Amino acid sequence: MGCWFRRSRSVQHVITIFVIFTSLVITSCYDEQSADQLDLTISAAASLADALGVIVQAYEDAHPNVELRINYAGSGTLARQIEQGAPVDVFLSASLSHMRSLVDEGLIDPHQVMLTNELVVIVPEDRQVTLTKLEDLLSDDIRTIAIGIPMTAPVGSYAREALEHVGIWEDILPKLVQGKDVRQVVQYVATGNTDAGIVYRSDIVPASGVKLAMPIEQMLHSRIEYMAGVVNHSEHREEAILFHQYISSSESRAVFERFGFSMQ
Repeated sequence: MGCWFRRSRSVQHVITIFVIFTSLVITSCYDEQSADQLDLTISAAASLADALGVIVQAYEDAHPNVELRINYAGSGTLARQIEQGAPVDVFLSASLSHMRSLVDEGLIDPHQVMLTNELVVIVPEDRQVTLTKLEDLLSDDIRTIAIGIPMTAPVGSYAREALEHVGIWEDILPKLVQGKDVRQVVQYVATGNTDAGIVYRSDIVPASGVKLAMPIEQMLHSRIEYMAGVVNHSEHREEAILFHQYISSSESRAVFERFGFSMQ
C-alpha cells in the first residue's frame, strides 16, 4: 500500500511539472503573438466612413498583424484632439485649414491634397421637391435644413460660405439644424427630421435614405480638399507611414472614386 502511494505521488508530480511546462509554452506563444500584434489609430473625417471602411478591411486582410482603430468625427474636432495629445497615428482631414494648423504647430509633417469632393443639397428619398438654386431653400416648402456645425465640421463651413455668397445666410438661419458631422446631417434628412440638408456628393450612397436635390456650384465656396498625414507623436511611425502610403495607392484610389470622390 505504501509503495503504491509513493508511485501515485510520483506520477502526480510528473503531471504537475508537465502542466506547468505546457502553460509556460502557451503563455510564451501568446506573448509572442501579442508582441507582433499592432494597433494603429486613424482619425478620419466622417464623410470618409463608407469608402475608408472598405479600404481598412482590405488593409487588415493583407496585414493580419495590424488592427486599425478608426475614429470618425468632424475634422475640427479631430484636429483639436490631436492638439491635446490624443494617441493618433494618421489623420485624414476634410479641411485644409485644420490640417494646416497642425502642420504649423509641428504635429504633422507637410502633406499633399489626396481627394476632392462636391457640395450638394439632399432631401429625403421619398420627398418630391424641385430646387434649382440655393435661394429656393427659403421656400415655405422647406421648413428645416440640416448643415454641419461650421466651426468644427468642414461640410458646415463650406455650406455657410455658399449661403453667404448668394446672400441668404442671415435669412436662412431660423431654418437651420446643425449636426456634429456630415453623417449626422445625412441622418437628420434620411429620418425626415429635416426637409433638406447640405452634404458632400459622396454621402449619397445606396440605402442612405436620401437623394440628390441639387448640386451646389463650386464657385460659391472654397475648394473641398482632403489631406492625410502621419502624426509626429505616433508611437508606430513606420507602420503609420505604410498605411498612409496605402491610402494613396491605386487600389485605394479606385475605392474612393467608387464612393463619389474625385482624385487630385
